[in-house]
Amino acid sequence: MLITPVLIVGGGPVGMNLALDLAWRNLPCVLINRNKKTPNHPQGNTHNASIDTWIAVAHMGVAVAILGHGLWYQIVPQYRTNQTMPFTLLIPFFGVTLGIIILQETLTWFILAGGLITITGVSIILLGNTENKTNAVPNREIK
Repeated sequence: MLITPVLIVGGGPVGMNLALDLAWRNLPCVLINRNKKTPNHPQGNTHNASIDTWIAVAHMGVAVAILGHGLWYQIVPQYRTNQTMPFTLLIPFFGVTLGIIILQETLTWFILAGGLITITGVSIILLGNTENKTNAVPNREIK
């Protein structure tokens, strides 16, 4: 009888990465897959990664995580929440726009309609009547 501490069901990218990680840690495992042949997923192997892939990973790790979130969390405390948070709704708009410009993706009527709805919603939030809105309670020291 074969006794193993880990049974991995499914040889997709996650199962293959888990098996690879366990092998690096010298932990025995059994991978069960629907297909009879061994799956070949380049996603589980960083040795196949191109320079473009590493640039994308560095961009996500440095530009997005450190600079983007760092700047965002510096700006958020300086303004009211209802002034800053609607800009997060524009993230898909800029993603689609840059995808069209940089990656030459196709602009369809559905994408255009979604962008117009998003911009309209953000405009309503930002330019709406502020007289009836409640302001945040100012910070007070607790005695």
